[in-house]
Amino acid sequence: MALNNTTDRYNYIYGNNARKLDRFTDYYGGTSPRKEEPQPQPSRKKKQKKYVKTREAFDWRFTVMATLAILLIFTAALFYVKETSEVNNMAQTIKELKDQKQTLQSRQVAIRSELDKAVNLDEIREYAEDKLGMVSPEHENIIYYYQDSSDYFRQFESVN
Repeated sequence: MALNNTTDRYNYIYGNNARKLDRFTDYYGGTSPRKEEPQPQPSRKKKQKKYVKTREAFDWRFTVMATLAILLIFTAALFYVKETSEVNNMAQTIKELKDQKQTLQSRQVAIRSELDKAVNLDEIREYAEDKLGMVSPEHENIIYYYQDSSDYFRQFESVN
């Protein structure tokens, strides 16, 4: 049922399919002896003029609030762009430092292998025995230490 006519539209309660009861209908369907009093119609011309005046008036409060909102959004956008660029710069710096660390670690490995090649343990033992008069320990003088945990060594405790 299309409610194109305003009189048809107001016969129903808003948000419901039940018809609105007549104002002077009692519970059993009879009409009350009271007569409906005519209600005065509000003058629409005065309201329309007032509405036109308020529409035509320049609203400074709205303009100021809208300007402040736009400035706030613009400032937030600038801070976001600035922080994003800083994060990108830091990520680039981190990448460069990681590359530099990898290069330094590979140089360290190369230098350590050169040192290991340069040191000849047989020459050191011969020099210690011949020139310094040192002797190698005998088998019963050697103490072997077996470590229980592999994470650390207790330096100040007895090894025995």
